Amino acid sequence: MTVVFSPEAAMLRSQPVKTVLPWAVILALLGAIIVSSPMATSVWTKNAFHDSDDIMRIQQVRDLLAGQSWFDMTVRRLDPPGVFTHWSRIVDAPLALLIKGFEIVVDAGQAERLTRIVFPLVMQGALYTLMGLSGRLLSGASAIWPAVLIGFLGAPMFSQFQPGRVDHHAPQIVLLMAAFFTMAAAFNPARARLAGLSGVAIALSLGISLENLPFIAVLLGAPFLAFVRQGVATRRLLLWTAAGLGAGLILVYAATVAPSRWTVGVCDALSIAQFLPFMGLAASAAMLAALAPRLPTGFARFAAVAVCGGLTLAGYVGAYPECLGDPLVATDPLVRQVWLSNVSEAFTIWRLAGRDVGEAATLFAATALGLGGAIACVLTQSDRARARWLLLATLILVGLALGSWQIRAFSSVLPLAGLGAVGGALALARRGARRHALAGGPFALLIMLTAASPLGWTIATASSQPAVANGEPRVDKVACFAAENLQSLAALPAGLALSHIDAGPFIIGRTPHAVLGAPYHRNNHGNRAAIEMWRAPDHEARKDLAQLGVRYVFYCPGAADAKAMAPYAGDSLLARFEAGRLPNWLREIESDRSAYRAFEIVAPATK
Repeated sequence: MTVVFSPEAAMLRSQPVKTVLPWAVILALLGAIIVSSPMATSVWTKNAFHDSDDIMRIQQVRDLLAGQSWFDMTVRRLDPPGVFTHWSRIVDAPLALLIKGFEIVVDAGQAERLTRIVFPLVMQGALYTLMGLSGRLLSGASAIWPAVLIGFLGAPMFSQFQPGRVDHHAPQIVLLMAAFFTMAAAFNPARARLAGLSGVAIALSLGISLENLPFIAVLLGAPFLAFVRQGVATRRLLLWTAAGLGAGLILVYAATVAPSRWTVGVCDALSIAQFLPFMGLAASAAMLAALAPRLPTGFARFAAVAVCGGLTLAGYVGAYPECLGDPLVATDPLVRQVWLSNVSEAFTIWRLAGRDVGEAATLFAATALGLGGAIACVLTQSDRARARWLLLATLILVGLALGSWQIRAFSSVLPLAGLGAVGGALALARRGARRHALAGGPFALLIMLTAASPLGWTIATASSQPAVANGEPRVDKVACFAAENLQSLAALPAGLALSHIDAGPFIIGRTPHAVLGAPYHRNNHGNRAAIEMWRAPDHEARKDLAQLGVRYVFYCPGAADAKAMAPYAGDSLLARFEAGRLPNWLREIESDRSAYRAFEIVAPATK
């Protein structure tokens, strides 16, 4: 007789989640606090921002607290009169609440810094909790500690969860984990209502951004595939999915999209272009649940699902064909060439390997090992357990493919891959325990999990990280973003500035000035203008800057614009700055302590 391990049977025999999981999460958070304390100290003492999106997010929250409309996502000091961003208030709201809450006991600046330290910890706590719950669901109660542990071995490596990170990536990772756990748990008919929570998590994720879209497609496909195979038994799963997704999406849409934009379709954020097809999927799930008794065969159910899916897809393709490809297709070609193609998180895994083979190996190997563990569990489990592992393996496979195309996807899939690694490691430990107690003990399990984690691979590949990339020395851009180097600029009267694209958010967030360029794909006009100004010959740059109303030029020698903007003429504005041949229509503003050289335009434009 073949004995198949059943996680649910194990949970019935032993349910320590009420005591084990909280302790596991608390210890993981304590470890994370220790590991990340230098960065937390930097945030608290130096008000450091380590990423442009974080300071722009905080600036967006500041504007909201200062009275800007909830539905108005315009960054007014970016290419004035401003750029309407694709971001969402779903992340702004908890940040604003934390800031206002901390202001009860500390001043506004300290409240903002506390928020930037506490928010990532809250996200980590949610991630560890979901890792523990998912591990228990997949592999039984014995998987709680390993699942939380591998989350810890990976989460501090994710820049998305470090102190100071308040962008949307950490919430998106947490929502993806929540959607997976609740959908996988809902495969049990007695817990089908959890599919409603999965639908709500998916709706919130769509409301924040569309980066989880491929994973969402897999998650929402699961109830329909289950229906094809099992028929009437999945009616409650379909109904709860429909209810959660439909109600959640309506509420999210109404709460985040201005009524004046309800009929405006865009490809890079939640709009009518995404609202209608997902509502169509919710309606299809409800209709199939109602028709289930009349569809007795697998072929009939497959045909019904195919018709519903085909009609939804046809409507989407017919109404918004431009959204089928690259969601950033509207990016100006010059801006794409100079800026977007050089954004590191959009690199392919192969391009990253050419720059840093150790980092590429870490991301790819940790994900691939997790996929291998999940596939092994698919092959050794049966029925409901196999379906859950199959869902996880599919999500990891999609993440591996996406990460190979754009490495930013690895931060989303690595926690899921960690669950696969836990399943594989526990299976090996159980097999090893039959030969020797040490082979199946905690120490052996720790070694296996470390070897499969991002931290383990980072340590293993540390010696392979090059001092130079493609023959070029690494450029340290931190000086261009540091608060102390922007203080002298902040003391100047407010004005529109030409500066470096990556520095734009830091100038907006730390000074009263407006800028032309910033690293956001909707800022086509401002980014193209900034690139053209740096590339233009001296006399043309002066004339064009005057037409744009630019008052200042802020130049930081540590910025990476030069290589990204090549080729440019020897008489271009950027070339003159690099060579020290400054135009006579610029007056340098003396500064005692700054990485920037600040100039004010003083001479009239030549005709």
